[in-house]
Amino acid sequence: MAQAGEKGGRKGISQRMRNSECGRGDGGGIIRLRLPFRIRLCIRCSSFVVIFRIRCDIRPIDQNRGRKRLLEHTLMKLFKSTPKPETPPFVTVVSGLPRSGTSMMMKVLEAGGLPLMTDRQRAADEDNPKGYFELERVKQLDKGDTAWVGEAQGKVVKVISALLEFLPPAHNYRVVFIHREMSEILASQRKMLERRGEPTDRISDEELARLFSKHVQKVETWLRSQSNFSVLYVDYNKMLADPLPYVRQVNQFLGGTLDEQKMAAMVDPTLYRNRA
Repeated sequence: MAQAGEKGGRKGISQRMRNSECGRGDGGGIIRLRLPFRIRLCIRCSSFVVIFRIRCDIRPIDQNRGRKRLLEHTLMKLFKSTPKPETPPFVTVVSGLPRSGTSMMMKVLEAGGLPLMTDRQRAADEDNPKGYFELERVKQLDKGDTAWVGEAQGKVVKVISALLEFLPPAHNYRVVFIHREMSEILASQRKMLERRGEPTDRISDEELARLFSKHVQKVETWLRSQSNFSVLYVDYNKMLADPLPYVRQVNQFLGGTLDEQKMAAMVDPTLYRNRA
């Protein structure tokens, strides 16, 4: 009788395992895992030992939920994709000739959510009512003061065009270079000099325009030869007239994570005082 009972028990177990294997019965042998994708495994059991590529000793799932969670965790590790390495951080640089609109662009980027690299030592004044957004150490680039540049990764810093070549080559840069009508740049510079009581007649506007244009061409040629520099040229005059298309270009150039509406709202036409 004992042997008959034992055989009957084994037979019942075998029947239940076969049912589980083909998906019939009460589903006691079917593992349903909570994974990022749907997966269903049918287990083949022998003496309550489950054999996969992973070898586990496990009892029917409805009797041992802890074992099921362990198996889920192990499979998650196997199926989890290797994360792609993050894009190396870069330094965002706003550049151009003095009085070309670089301060406005700094304000635009700050509004969009990009942190500024600035010490705010130079206060706002009549020439720049919204502020200059400068870092004094930038002025020492040509003297070898470059240790701060690593701290500017993931931020934006203003560097005039004449100092771009002194940025250390160990970093990647995305330069937003501002173009403005030359006559407006000269008029803005002249007014600034007049307010400071400095002479404005040492060189004619024609000669100064020629020198500035030649300088910009030289800088642009140099930028094209630098593998660690990417450049987006922005027309200041057109951006003032219709900000949103240019804001979108700038945002896409810098990764597409900035708030374009807030950026566009920072373009203030009332500051457009020195027109061509």
